[in-house]
Amino acid sequence: MTTTPIEAVVEDPDLVGGASHVLRGSAWILTSVAIQSVGQVVFWLVAAKLYTTATVGDSSALFTIALFVNYVSGMGLVVAVARYGVVPDSSSSLFTFALVYTTITSALATLAFFALVSTPETSLLKPWSSPWGLALFAGIVAGTSVAALADVCFMAARRWSAVFVRVTAVAAVRLALLAFRPLDDSAVWLFSIGAIPPAVSGAVSLLLLPSLAGVRYRLVPRPSQLGEAWRFATVNWLATLQSQIALFLVPIIVFTNVSAEVNAGFFLAWSATSFVFALPAAIAQVLLVESSRSRSRKGPRDALRLGLSLSLIAFAFSFLIGPVASRFFGRDYAEAGHLLPLLLAGCIPWSFTSVRLTQARLRSDNPGTVVITFALGLTIIVPSLLLAPEHGTVGVGVPWLGGNLVAAAVAAVVNRRRAGSGPPVAAEGRSRTCAATGT
Repeated sequence: MTTTPIEAVVEDPDLVGGASHVLRGSAWILTSVAIQSVGQVVFWLVAAKLYTTATVGDSSALFTIALFVNYVSGMGLVVAVARYGVVPDSSSSLFTFALVYTTITSALATLAFFALVSTPETSLLKPWSSPWGLALFAGIVAGTSVAALADVCFMAARRWSAVFVRVTAVAAVRLALLAFRPLDDSAVWLFSIGAIPPAVSGAVSLLLLPSLAGVRYRLVPRPSQLGEAWRFATVNWLATLQSQIALFLVPIIVFTNVSAEVNAGFFLAWSATSFVFALPAAIAQVLLVESSRSRSRKGPRDALRLGLSLSLIAFAFSFLIGPVASRFFGRDYAEAGHLLPLLLAGCIPWSFTSVRLTQARLRSDNPGTVVITFALGLTIIVPSLLLAPEHGTVGVGVPWLGGNLVAAAVAAVVNRRRAGSGPPVAAEGRSRTCAATGT
């Protein structure tokens, strides 16, 4: 399959078949996120029936560590590629720069984590402390980052089905591997089959990007907007650290303050929450890609309505799903049923915040971006650190809801103050691909 030459692309930048590209892309990406997240939840639910509660708790702690290292080493590259990946003369070399950079930062973040983690938490990490173990762990982190970068390129090329196929394959492989147990009741094995397939899918995506998205792996010519993209990435890396710190740090706060059995129940509820939290974030990602190509004002309204609707539906269902799940999996998982409505309530204001945050990024409103994300991270993490030792999982659930409400209020104020600054500036070029074809 060849990539459509830039000159041959003639299209309405805002609409396709009467629907905005934000809605069309969101439909694909939301379906992909749903499969990815539901697949992960089902994976852990099946694991909960096959393994002891303590093993599930320990392996989910390892999984949380891998996600945290991946999150810290992201460097804002995903949003930078999403913002500037539609610019024809920069996209291929920009993506290649990002690919090299994320591999290096993944390795450094892995080494730093294993060097700095405190002694009481190292028992689970001992199998990974050898040179081969460190290399494999770094490869898991890097592969997961590459998969996210590749997804953005597929989205910029409007090859949304490629993202769908990737996450579906990962979900299927994970579930299939649960049938094999070469290590009896091993948290390391359960972590491996949960974490390695997504990383491998990143490597496979690299093979498909040239034909599906027109990517050419090259470092020259130097991207014309490399400096601007890197400044944007740095600001948004700091912003992403703040906006998503709760998503990755809250599970660590929990498993360091509760037993493995309690952590297993919390992790199931948190997995469902992460799924719902990811829906508005995915919609915002599509909005960022499409609004970098077009100045349409329709996109933010569509994104906001869709995100709010999905979050409200999930919150309503949580009152039914939680009790059923706790009864089905036993008393050890009762905590998940009680906690789920509180956690999902926090996703409702987040659906508003995510759109306003994307609008700030499109305006290059770096102070506004930092203020919104700082409010979100600070108002969740600080109370969680103070309350979790005494109140356990409820001590992070209440700050999660409160912090998201505060961040939504701050985002509304920031957006109102900047509303008169004009429409977001679209990136130059109308390419359907992530790469310059050069034809």
